[in-house]
Amino acid sequence: MKFQQKSLFTLFVTISLLATTPIDSHFTTPPDEIIPEITQVQDLENILNNQQATVIAGHMHHCSNCTKFIKYFQTLPKKYPKVDFFMVNGPKLKLHDHIAKRSKYKIPGYPSIVLIKKGMIKDVQIGGNEKNLEEKIKALCK
Repeated sequence: MKFQQKSLFTLFVTISLLATTPIDSHFTTPPDEIIPEITQVQDLENILNNQQATVIAGHMHHCSNCTKFIKYFQTLPKKYPKVDFFMVNGPKLKLHDHIAKRSKYKIPGYPSIVLIKKGMIKDVQIGGNEKNLEEKIKALCK
């Protein structure tokens, strides 16, 4: 199989751009979004132990309700700068199992929102009720 020099160079550049380096985290932030997505189980475990007020949105990529909710969720960091926000593909990283191990809360569906403070799960909301979520975030900040 023969490759042209230009093709090999393009392949090298593409691989270089996609490869992670030791200083890269496991979080990804899609270009049009400002909230990082958790992609590794260990990172999820660490964030569930976060001492600062933290909100994690669990979603499924093929869920239309989740897609609609995530657009709203992306607006929250500007409103609540003292809160850490993250997203996670819930079924992929088994968010429901991690929550069940640490709290009385269950996650029967998505979107699901987990509110954490001082290393404890303070609340879990199922569904994208925006008003209810903002009330819970305000309470988390107190």
